[in-house]
Amino acid sequence: MAEILDHYYTVAARDSLLITVYVHGWQHNASPDDSNVASFSGYLKKLGLVEADLAKRQNRPPRKIAGVYVGWRGQSIEIPGLNLFTFWERKSTALDVGYLGITELFLKLEEISNVRNSWSPPVKSRLILMGHSFGGQAVYGATAQILASRFIDSREHKAVQDDAKGFGDLVVLFNPAF
Repeated sequence: MAEILDHYYTVAARDSLLITVYVHGWQHNASPDDSNVASFSGYLKKLGLVEADLAKRQNRPPRKIAGVYVGWRGQSIEIPGLNLFTFWERKSTALDVGYLGITELFLKLEEISNVRNSWSPPVKSRLILMGHSFGGQAVYGATAQILASRFIDSREHKAVQDDAKGFGDLVVLFNPAF
């Protein structure tokens, strides 16, 4: 994680980024032959083409596409039929991933997306989070903590009411397993 974040910090200092994060669901993992890994890779390629076309039409430099596939042990048993009995155990693990594991990653990615935005770049960096099934539950758990903290905003000597700060630019939960 540290190596990827360091790389993205370096890229963000030079270029605007479109950071897309995907957290897979139950019955998937981060193995190279997993169908979600292949789909996410294809999605990033298509996103790069869309960004290049949009940049050309808007006469601006394209954002660099930065993809982060968050792998966790959604699939703990690979034996067909028997893997169905892992539902509740994997649901519990997804809760732990959300509440304990990926909040720090999300906050660091938000920080990376904001590196150039404070310099008034020609095009702003963006952060998009997506989660499917138990991955959606994990994304919700992580972002709920962040949003609750920002909503409370317990600054000392706070004398005015203000809007709560959101998180990233888009959070999408596909069929979250709540």
